[in-house]
Amino acid sequence: MMINKTVIHPTSARLGGVKTSFKRIKKTCLGCCDPFTCYAHHNYDYCRDCAVNGNRYIVRNSPCSECDGSGWIKFPNQLLRRCKLCSLAQKGILTQ
Repeated sequence: MMINKTVIHPTSARLGGVKTSFKRIKKTCLGCCDPFTCYAHHNYDYCRDCAVNGNRYIVRNSPCSECDGSGWIKFPNQLLRRCKLCSLAQKGILTQ
């Protein structure tokens, strides 16, 4: 079900009331496979619960597919942990 909302921004209202249309889209989280909705202009890849290091997008130019390349993973409401793929790559296990 698509929900269309027309909203007048407060800053735009002072400048002539430019109307902007925000459309919500349905997506499936790549982390937990649960459905979620987001605005089309955000187009998130992960739901709010699966955001890795506070980022809800896939980092396409990252050297690691599990973290953002920092070597640490932080999920909401969980402790910080080391990235397993980065630690294996440093030991040379993944390069063989």
